Amino acid sequence: MGKRDADKAKKDALSKKGDAPDLRKLNRVQLLRLLRDATEENERLSTELAATKERLDEAERKLEDRRIAIEDSESLAEASLRLTGMFAAAQHAIDLYGYNVALNTSKNVSGGSLS
Repeated sequence: MGKRDADKAKKDALSKKGDAPDLRKLNRVQLLRLLRDATEENERLSTELAATKERLDEAERKLEDRRIAIEDSESLAEASLRLTGMFAAAQHAIDLYGYNVALNTSKNVSGGSLS
């Protein structure tokens, strides 16, 4: 039986029961080809699965990095707002001190006694 006959027998076996071949009607060469094809397909799918898992892991790492960045940015924004309030209070204290120094200086210059 030649290659054409083997392929024809394989197609006939496949066409009678949909996708499931009637393995009893195939010879050794045809069975070995089916096994080889199935093995190659299995290897291809395993490789594809490994690549997909790798892409998934990378995507999960990027997502976690973004979550951390968002959490940090919220913390940084909150810290900035608190610092802004502290700077405003510090500026107010400096202004008040300057006012008091100026008031004291003007009292001393305008006739205050030095003891």
